[in-house]
Amino acid sequence: YEISYVEDGEQRCLFNYFNLYIHGVMTTGELLLPEKMRRIMFAASAIHPAEDDFIDRNDVTDEMLQQMQKKIEGQEIISEYEELNAVFRLIDIIYDEYPVESNPELVEILVELHKWQVHSLRQKNETLDEKDIIEISLKKGGYAFAFYGYIALGKLDKMAFRHFFGMGAI
Repeated sequence: YEISYVEDGEQRCLFNYFNLYIHGVMTTGELLLPEKMRRIMFAASAIHPAEDDFIDRNDVTDEMLQQMQKKIEGQEIISEYEELNAVFRLIDIIYDEYPVESNPELVEILVELHKWQVHSLRQKNETLDEKDIIEISLKKGGYAFAFYGYIALGKLDKMAFRHFFGMGAI
């Protein structure tokens, strides 16, 4: 399991970071972004691959998924599962800069992303038809990219959300 994450997750994290960094440069006009912003971008770029790979490549329990859901919703959770705490630390970095109370759209995006990550677990135990696979892929990609858009730009209006969601879905 860990080999798969190392081979795949780190590459996805790197591509996500480059994407976020380019958006940061474009929106600030600065080539060297502040350290705080780079830290948030790293956490954001790592959270989707880390959570997605954890869910997809391990035998997760309902308890683990519920703890993850609660953490994403903004509850203070410390899990007995260290693998979850690693994901939770990334969430904490995001929520330190974007507090749950004042960023409900961000929380909603992350809740939806988590929902579709959990939904993709069906692929382990059943054969999904092409329509289901496409829907899962579009939603996971769309919400992941909407999350990156939120980190890059802050609050998203409907047009910006549609843009980022559409780019991620494609």
